[in-house]
Amino acid sequence: MVELRSATEVLEDTPVGHFVENMLANVAQFDNDVRAERCSNGMKEAVREGRYVWMAPCGYDNITVALKATIGPNQTMAPLMLQAFEDIAAEHLTTEEVWQKATANGLRKKNGKPVSRGYFYDLLKNEIYMGWINKFGERHKGVFTAIVPESLFHSVHKILKKRGKKCASYVTDNPEFPLRRFVSSTTGVKLTGAKSTGRKGVKYPLYRFRDGGTNYRKDDLHILFADFMDSYAISDKRLTKLKQFVQEKFAKATRNEREHLERANGRLTAIHELESNLVESMGVLSQETFKRQMERLEKEEADLKSLLSHSVHQLPNVSGALKLAWNYLHTPSLVWASAGVQTKLKLQRFQFPSGVMFDGQKFETTEVSCIFALKSDKSTELSTVVDLSGFEPLTSALQMRRSTN
Repeated sequence: MVELRSATEVLEDTPVGHFVENMLANVAQFDNDVRAERCSNGMKEAVREGRYVWMAPCGYDNITVALKATIGPNQTMAPLMLQAFEDIAAEHLTTEEVWQKATANGLRKKNGKPVSRGYFYDLLKNEIYMGWINKFGERHKGVFTAIVPESLFHSVHKILKKRGKKCASYVTDNPEFPLRRFVSSTTGVKLTGAKSTGRKGVKYPLYRFRDGGTNYRKDDLHILFADFMDSYAISDKRLTKLKQFVQEKFAKATRNEREHLERANGRLTAIHELESNLVESMGVLSQETFKRQMERLEKEEADLKSLLSHSVHQLPNVSGALKLAWNYLHTPSLVWASAGVQTKLKLQRFQFPSGVMFDGQKFETTEVSCIFALKSDKSTELSTVVDLSGFEPLTSALQMRRSTN
């Protein structure tokens, strides 16, 4: 039998004592309910004011502004979260590769532990990173500084939804055997891969065709395939001309956008000067006039900053793309060897759209990507796939050949 004893109240085992006991318990429960309601109402009011009053997610810190709790970007973690969003938007890496890169660069939770893969995926879907708070069935714009621009967040959200529909590829595509189902025999049988257990229990990764026959060591076949990829590598001279051509085309295509950004930056500088002049004129202007002019300038400044922020993410990163393209076209095997399985498969299919054949000694293909067809020393004949104008100056002999054709 359990009895309730109080140090301040006498509770007798009588009807009156039971009544008093129940009354005291009800009063305590009422007090707890009132406190909970006040706390909930306070948090709802904070959300409606645009303040986030819970434990700050990764990339933010809990701070106080004007004696009120909210959050702000962490100087160390916020750039890592922004970089993660930008990496996914670029679509050069899988989501898992972006997670691995972010954790390797130092992305950590509040307790100092690395961010797990599942938690990282949840963070990418959290609208708090673009400045929106979703709590109590309500959605409000935060007054704190967002880590990720809204346009970038929405782009990443679309990419994640698209990738979510392809989850089966993560099961069927084995990272150890990227050539599986991509390489065919001369009779059209697809290559498969598996691990074979030796006499001492050691497992050896091997390739072989589905109809049986010879086994090929994974490392040996990968070396042969890497050499085959590099046989189509483009020389520095041609890559330099290709880079110049792309830069000129990009500059011409984005001239209007860049001029618009320059005008916006110029106007932003002018606004800063106007604000400084306005502050110096405080003694001349009335308080009402000063306030009205300052609010107008601040609103225009905020609009321009938002425009510039969105425009920076909308313009392609042509320098980064050219650097990646240069590395890949110059030595395809190095980029392929260091990539994840999904990127490996994309690179294989890009360079050899129809796949490749293996006769037991060497690789062959019936089709190569048009960009690799620019390699002049692969064949004595000019490529019929790509028009070389813009990459090489037309010689008189080449002009005569074209006119004859």
